[in-house]
Formats: sequence, C-alpha cells, structure tokens
Amino acid sequence: MGRELIEPEEIASVVTFLASDEARVMNGSVVMADDGFASFKSDIRP
Repeated sequence: MGRELIEPEEIASVVTFLASDEARVMNGSVVMADDGFASFKSDIRP
C-alpha cells in the first residue's frame, strides 16, 4: 500500500484469474483490487 496508482498489469492479473477456470466457483463476489486501500479505510459503506 502507499503507491498512488495501481499498474495495469496488476488489474489484468485479477481479471485473468476471474476469467479462468479457477474462478468457476466464485459467484456474486466483490473483488477489491485497490492495493489494500479499503482495508485501512474506516468508514467504508457499500
């Protein structure tokens, strides 16, 4: 955490996983790809 921008390759790896057979059992999930920002923010609301 602490970088200003996430590199496109980092997001691409998440998208590649979600499009793969390994993610076939995921259903209705929210996948956060924000370099941990949401983990440290105290007032996150859906």
